[in-house]
Amino acid sequence: MEELEKQELEMMLKIVIELGIQYPIVQLPHTHRRFISIIMDTICQNSKSVKPFDFKFNPGFNPKVIPSYVETVKSSEKDNYIFYDRKNYWNKIEKYLEDFSKYYRKYQATPKYKLVNKKVNGENKKRIIANKDFLVKNYPKTLDFLLIEKGPRGGLVDSEKNLEQYDESWVDIKSTVFGKARVENNSFIINSSIDDNVYISSSLLIDSTVRQNVQIIQSQCMSSLIHENSKIENSELDCAHIYDDVEIFNNSFIEQSSIKENVWIDNCTIKECSLQGNQKYKNKKLELIHF
Repeated sequence: MEELEKQELEMMLKIVIELGIQYPIVQLPHTHRRFISIIMDTICQNSKSVKPFDFKFNPGFNPKVIPSYVETVKSSEKDNYIFYDRKNYWNKIEKYLEDFSKYYRKYQATPKYKLVNKKVNGENKKRIIANKDFLVKNYPKTLDFLLIEKGPRGGLVDSEKNLEQYDESWVDIKSTVFGKARVENNSFIINSSIDDNVYISSSLLIDSTVRQNVQIIQSQCMSSLIHENSKIENSELDCAHIYDDVEIFNNSFIEQSSIKENVWIDNCTIKECSLQGNQKYKNKKLELIHF
C-alpha cells in the first residue's frame, strides 16, 4: 500500500472512531452504523486492549487507538487505549476502510435537503425535505442529538440561503426562516419563527420568535422574543423578551425577564426582572427588579 493511501485510510479510521465514540451506534444513520460496527469490531478483535471497548453502548468514552503495545503508559491510563498489531491490522481492515471512504465522501457531497414549492398566504415559499440521514446535535438537554432520516418534511424557507446545506442544522416542520435570515453551524430550530436579517449559529431555538438584526451564537432560547439589533452569545434564555440593542453573553441565564434599550449583560443570572436604559451588568445575580 502506498504511503498516501495509508494516510487516507488513517484519516478515515479517525472519522470512524470519532463517530463510534460520540454517539450510541444504534442512533447513527444505517450505513454509518454498518461500516463502523465492522471496523470497530475488527480493531477490538485484533487489539491488545487492557479493557474491552464497548463502543456500541458507551458514548463519551474517548480511547486513543495506537499501533503496538506501549509499556510506558501508566497502568491508571491503560483503559483509555486500544493497542493493535499494525502488521496484521491493515490486512484485515484495509478493504472496509476503502469502502467506507468511498461511501463517506459521497455522503458528505450529498445535499442535506431538497426544496419543494409551497404557497403561503399567496406567497411563494419553499418546504425543506430531508435528502439523507443525518444527526442534529443541538437537541434539548434530555437528548444530545436527534437522527433526521431521509424523507420527512421540515420547515418553510425562502431559499437555500436561509439554511446551510452541508452541516447538521435543521428547521422543523413547525418553523419558518424567511428574508435574509441564516441558520448554520449545527443549529436546531423547533416551532419558531425567524425573519429579516437574523443570524443563528450553533444554537437551539424552541417556541421562539426572532426578527430584525439579531445574532444568536452558541446559545439556547426557549419561549422567547428577540428583536431590534440584539445579540445573544453563549447564553440561555427562557421566557425572555429581548430588544433594542441588548447584548447578552458569557454564560448568562435570563428567565421570565424583559430587557431593552442598550443593556449589556456579562455572566449574569437574571430572573423575573425588567431592565432598560444604558446599563451594564457583570457577574450579577438579579431577581425581581423592575425599572
